[in-house]
Parts: sequence; C-alpha cells; structure tokens
Amino acid sequence: MINQEIFYPDTMSLSDLRNKYLDYLVHAVSYNTYKRYKCVIDEFISIVGNVKRVQLSHLEYYRLNTTTNKTINGVPRKVPRSIEGIATNLNQIKIMIRWGERMDYIDKICPFPRLNRPRPKPKRILSNDQIRQILTCDKMDAEDKKLVKLYLNTGARATEFLKDNFTWDHYDAKNRFVHLGHGNKYHKVELTDQSVKILESWRHREYPIPYGYYYIRKHMVKASAASGVKFTAHTLRGAAGAILLRSGSSIYEASKFLRYSGVTVTEKYYIDLLNEEYRVLSQRLSNEIDLLSTKQ
Repeated sequence: MINQEIFYPDTMSLSDLRNKYLDYLVHAVSYNTYKRYKCVIDEFISIVGNVKRVQLSHLEYYRLNTTTNKTINGVPRKVPRSIEGIATNLNQIKIMIRWGERMDYIDKICPFPRLNRPRPKPKRILSNDQIRQILTCDKMDAEDKKLVKLYLNTGARATEFLKDNFTWDHYDAKNRFVHLGHGNKYHKVELTDQSVKILESWRHREYPIPYGYYYIRKHMVKASAASGVKFTAHTLRGAAGAILLRSGSSIYEASKFLRYSGVTVTEKYYIDLLNEEYRVLSQRLSNEIDLLSTKQ
C-alpha cells in the first residue's frame, strides 16, 4: 500500500479525537449505536496505536490484525479479514475523522481510500411451507411460540419489543395497536387478536418483555431447533413481508406495514420473490396479448 496520509492533526492524537467524538456521539445516536461505534473505534486504536498521523499502512496493519475464524483443509485457523470485510468498521473511522475536520480539531485531511464492499448475499426468505412448519410445531415451548407469533404478526424488529424500546405505555389495548420503534422514531402498528392475547398474557410483568436482546436470541434458537427450520427474529420479520406479498399485497403496502425507510429497501430485500411475481405478470401479459391478437 502507498503510505499516503489520511489525516494529519498537528496537535491532537487519535485518542484525543476519539474522546471528543464520543462525547458528541452519546447525545446524537441511540445507546446501542453508540456502543457499537465505540467498540469499533477502540479496537482500531488498540491495534494501530495512539498515532497523530493515520496512514494507509495503518489500515493494512489493522486488517491483518483483525482476524476471522476459517476452516482450511479441515483445520480451524484464524486468518486476516479482507479489506471488504472490515469496510463497515473503517467507515466509522472515516466518519469520526471527517467530523474532526468539520469541528476544526484536525488541520489537514487527505482523501480516505475507496473501500469496495462485497456484494450483499440474497436475503433468506422463508417459504409458506417452512412458516407452516414453525407455526404447527408441537415441540416448541409455549413461551417461545408466543414470541414467534408476536414477531410474525407484527413484523417487528428484534429490539422493538425489548424493555429499552417498549413499555406498557406503548400499548393501547382499547384501540388495539402498539407503537414500535426506538429513539424518536415510533410507528403505529395495528394488532391482531392473537397479538393482543399474547400481550395480555404478560400483564403481570413490569414490562411486556423485561429482558435484553440475548433473551430473544436464546428463545429463537430454541424455537428454531424445535421446529427444524433455521430462523431468527429478523427472519420472522422478513417472513411477515413475504406472507403479505404472496397473498396479493403490493410492495408499497408491505413496505408501509414493515416500516421500511422506503420502498427501494423492500424491493432489495424481496428481489427474488418479486422476480417470481414479475415472471407471472409477464406470462399474464403475454396471454392477454395473444387474446387481443386473435381475430374475433
């Protein structure tokens, strides 16, 4: 790699910039986002050191010391991650550096190298048969089944029902809806009879789900093993959208129900499912054209 400087703070070290940036960040993002950014920045500094001149050679050193587990010829080994594999982490470093420049903490900044991200893998969407297998599983624990049905009926994100984001104040039993989201972004979601019944069964608790993310993860792992279908809470969110699309809802309706930021995000997620629908539409169009081409 060329030893080109990325930024050159004459009076501020990387740790000093980190402290000022985190002081700003703690009031600007959610707590979970703050923790994630802090972890990435601290890892970067622990590897490259408290330098005043961050160079491309530091990025390469960071990559070589950020390893991942792989099995090579049947032997588990730790190998350096690719530059694409740490692109998200390095993007957080870039954001911090550019913030420092805007705040005049850094006197000079050079172009950050362009990082080619790997092409995203197609999202795994459960089939109707797999969803049926999950819902009709007799081996699943009763509490696990409640969680599965609640997430599937609401299309909620994994964290949206946890105590940090969801309290009884977010639940309107009379009008049968909940407010789901986090931070300042909450959306109204209508509840089915099944969802109301599940929430009412938890009325004795201080919070509907008075636990953290790993509680949900643990129960989803158990439910997945019992049903024989691999899934997570996020998979169930995707399954909710798939059910809507397969039952005739438009991509715009599914996007609105799942509270995506835009229909483009929904289209990317369900691209394979939509391609199948487009083939059906193409065949339907062809059939209609054939009919119109026939002389009466």
